[in-house]
Amino acid sequence: MTNSDGLSHRLRESQQSVNDGKPRDALFVGSVEKAFRVLEAFRGHSSLSLSEVAITTGLGKSAAQRFCHTLVELGYLKRDPRSRQLKPALRLLELGFSYSISEPIISTAAPFLLRAREKSNKAVNLALPRGTDVVYVMRQTYEDSPYGNPPVGGRVPMFCTASGRAYLSALPREECDAILAQSPLHPFTPHTLTDLDQLNEALEIARKRGFASADQECIVGERTIGAPIYDRFGRVIASMNICVYGNDWTMAKVDKTYGDLLLRTAQQISEAVSNNPNFS
Repeated sequence: MTNSDGLSHRLRESQQSVNDGKPRDALFVGSVEKAFRVLEAFRGHSSLSLSEVAITTGLGKSAAQRFCHTLVELGYLKRDPRSRQLKPALRLLELGFSYSISEPIISTAAPFLLRAREKSNKAVNLALPRGTDVVYVMRQTYEDSPYGNPPVGGRVPMFCTASGRAYLSALPREECDAILAQSPLHPFTPHTLTDLDQLNEALEIARKRGFASADQECIVGERTIGAPIYDRFGRVIASMNICVYGNDWTMAKVDKTYGDLLLRTAQQISEAVSNNPNFS
């Protein structure tokens, strides 16, 4: 599990069912889905044994062995010659690069996020929604960050993160309520809000002032504020956050010190998105 994201999302209750309950059409290739299920088993894990892959994916050990062998041969997994543990391989990163250069929100937001990082000297992140979570697709760290160079692709819950709450607060109420209802409200620190009434109160505050806060809810010592990013039609499509670490900060101090910068940056990105023809 990687410390850099504050959590690695504890393996989704048996990987949230094999097919997510969705009906599959005649063109759907089940073996491809199973191969990706094997790759997704490594989310939050630096290595897994063959038995762990089989348990995590719900595949039989024989099937898991065949899929893993194929993925090793193709260069997407590698096997430690001593421990026989399986690990993600470099070719997976190449796929991630293809995504990064094709997603217009990343290139559009990049100069504004960099400017916010330079002005704040704090970590600044860009997040996109995925189910009940957000995924960090761009990360600007700073020299005093306790986590060095946190990797892109970290996935965290919406309900307990500033970036996630910012996104939730900008959704229509029924969509926000539906995501919260589907979210496993597990605590990650002693400070994590898991009570639905308290979460709705925090979201209402975010709606009124335009940005959300999370006080040590994923990582003890980390305080974050996040704001939504909109497209030209006023629909929320992403969010950004500014992260502050250290016991000399309070949530109120973070809000006061960086709230205006956060809102201004999110607005600039939203305006750039609205003027970019690559966004539909």
